[in-house]
Amino acid sequence: MKYDLIGLLNKNVTPFICDHQPVMLNDRQKSDLLEQFYPILLLMFHKFPERLETSANLSHGLFYLFQDESVLLTNMLKHFAIEYHQSENKVIALLNQAIPLSLFILIYALGKENIAQQLQKQVIVLSKQWPIWLIETWGDPQTLPINIQRRCNTSV
Repeated sequence: MKYDLIGLLNKNVTPFICDHQPVMLNDRQKSDLLEQFYPILLLMFHKFPERLETSANLSHGLFYLFQDESVLLTNMLKHFAIEYHQSENKVIALLNQAIPLSLFILIYALGKENIAQQLQKQVIVLSKQWPIWLIETWGDPQTLPINIQRRCNTSV
């Protein structure tokens, strides 16, 4: 079965974060930011499947998940901070709350053993949902799925 992973997270994680995370100015900002973040989060889980196990631990947040992608993390945090007129610390707080909850929803919906397989099936579809600014970090949009596969295969 094929799942709409972004839709799953938008439906289940975003409302909880909007209701329980006071760091951002309004729910629309939180929702928009998370919608841009989910494809990136899913890429990181695809690229580093071993982090599916440890990212459920609340002490392992954004910096743990992105430890091998510091350029991506830096660009993402700067972009979100500028776009949403928030400090990087507020963006980090929001994303740190979303990571374990997103993983919980994925485990609940797909089963722990099926997440990596679903991400593999959907990596090209997910790459098409990336924010435009991400291409500056990951390459030309025409070759983006190839770059993902190449980077995922060489960094493991």
